[in-house]
Amino acid sequence: MILEDQALSPFEPILSQLYELAQRNGISELEKKGYRQADFENNPSVRREFIRACHYGYDLAQRKTAKLVIAMEEEVARLTAKLKEHRRKRDPEAKNVLRRIQVIRNRQITLRRLVDSILFAIIQQQNWLFRRFTIDLGIHHIDPTVLNRTVQVAVDRNREDRMKFNLVSDLSTVVQIGDLIEIDASAEGAGKWKAIELKQGTMNEVLSGLIGQEKVSGDVVAVVKSTLGDKAAKQVRRMIRQAHRVSELDRIVATDRGIDPLNEVETLMTPDILTLDNYCNEIEKVYERAKQKGTAALELSGCLRIFAITECKAKGRAREAAAHQFFHMANRDRQCAFSSEGSAAGYSEETEMLKTVPYFVDIVDYNLNVPIADPIFVWPSRRMVFDLVMGRVRIFVQFDCEAFFRFANEHEIKIRWIKGKQAEEVKKFSMRLPGTDDAWGILAELPNGDRATLLAGFLARPYANCTTPRQMIEMITDMRDQLVKTDPNKKFESPI
Repeated sequence: MILEDQALSPFEPILSQLYELAQRNGISELEKKGYRQADFENNPSVRREFIRACHYGYDLAQRKTAKLVIAMEEEVARLTAKLKEHRRKRDPEAKNVLRRIQVIRNRQITLRRLVDSILFAIIQQQNWLFRRFTIDLGIHHIDPTVLNRTVQVAVDRNREDRMKFNLVSDLSTVVQIGDLIEIDASAEGAGKWKAIELKQGTMNEVLSGLIGQEKVSGDVVAVVKSTLGDKAAKQVRRMIRQAHRVSELDRIVATDRGIDPLNEVETLMTPDILTLDNYCNEIEKVYERAKQKGTAALELSGCLRIFAITECKAKGRAREAAAHQFFHMANRDRQCAFSSEGSAAGYSEETEMLKTVPYFVDIVDYNLNVPIADPIFVWPSRRMVFDLVMGRVRIFVQFDCEAFFRFANEHEIKIRWIKGKQAEEVKKFSMRLPGTDDAWGILAELPNGDRATLLAGFLARPYANCTTPRQMIEMITDMRDQLVKTDPNKKFESPI
């Protein structure tokens, strides 16, 4: 993802300052006062001081980010008008303006993902909850006027009580429910998080009053349409849906049961908290080796492959280098036709075969553009994070599903694709799997005959949560026991 342009001010210093506020303000304050880890663990007043410092840093980072994102939105509007003019005149400058617009959009997304990292840290990196804040997998555009107004409300609420922090939903990429997500660090259990819907504007206040009136019988939408018109009826439908989503999110957090806002089906949360194993340490190892040698690669369980390459080494062809590396990691006995010993015919054949390399991703581009992915800004190494985000080092990850099926078979789990007519039942819960010819999920059969339908969200975990193949096997084998604990009467073969 390109973040720099000669016509724009440098981005990295801006991002660095906001990162320090969002990720390190609490720790920095404790260090300034000479507190140690033992003080934090044993002294409630020190913990309270730490939380207040964290929330102050979050609030300041959120305010500064909002100001920047709004200014960027206004600049994009100005450049878009300029782009139309250049295109009308067939001016070659249009290409540079278009690139500048894309860079600004990339900067906006990066800053908003930093806000996502605040939420992820506050909810203690519980990605099950992180996923429940979204109603689709897209990144919604902002409305500068609405965002500015909502941020001011959040600032006022945060100032009232520093043990609480109100995160602005529209500034995040993942939160698409409510206007604010309020976290109360002094509360216990389910009371710690709640989504808040603000009634901003005269019309919204009127409609909220109508929705809330018990005396309004029958179809509220029909009443609004007959009295206030089609536009108001459309707005009241949106408000009713949003209120329902907020209510269901609250119910999921409080009771472990509710309607999933993304799939709109009932969700049952398992009683046991599963701490997912991830390969972040392996990513850091590959990154460090690439910094020294230019490139580095690593494979886990024969099906998950990681490749890193520096910007200097790649010379603009990082993705091609990754495809070549993954091809030979999957075909270790094949001699490289690109070597000095290769023939012209072998070179042409291998070039064609590289086009069939199974799906892989630039892990940073994926992370920044997929809202439900664990935000890269919570990864432990600051140096690595900034090298990756700024493009000085590229890391690609490939989760080879066919190889994973073979790995699962070694653990006596048989897996096959869900395609064709069998896929019709799961299409409303899933999405077409990238790199496949119309597969929408997989069916896993355990040694005892139990079967689990696993959808796109499960297969995306190696990219979204850096989940290891071994952990995925454990998740499959553990599903029945967890499901029985959650609901003894629920059929195991239901989509999971």
